[in-house]
Amino acid sequence: MADPSTTKIYYDSRKGERNMLNPISNEKVNQFILGSLLGDASLNMTNKNPRLHIAHSKKQEEYVWWKYNILTESFDMMEPKMIMAGKNKKYPQIRFQTSTSQQLQFYKKLFYPKGKKILTRRLLNMLGPLALA
Repeated sequence: MADPSTTKIYYDSRKGERNMLNPISNEKVNQFILGSLLGDASLNMTNKNPRLHIAHSKKQEEYVWWKYNILTESFDMMEPKMIMAGKNKKYPQIRFQTSTSQQLQFYKKLFYPKGKKILTRRLLNMLGPLALA
């Protein structure tokens, strides 16, 4: 659970529950994360905070660097690296992940409310043009 002293909370009286407000004020980064998680990005839990993981084939290396440059506006992370991925057939993949971040708890609760990725009306209402690009 996010530290309540650093995370804004609002009360949704229709559902009788408390919800975190998005702690990322950069709307471009926010929309980028929403769109990435709608696609093939994932949130990986380590300790108590998640990290955002992005991976693509070597053919999309320029695209991975574009994603990396957007996320450096809000997160610390190591540069993308090339690895050989796949279970049976190995193929070159370029990937990176953010450091663990309390800011990502918002997206974890939004996309994985019961431990499994679920698209809710609330999530869909948050999507802008960049998230859908």
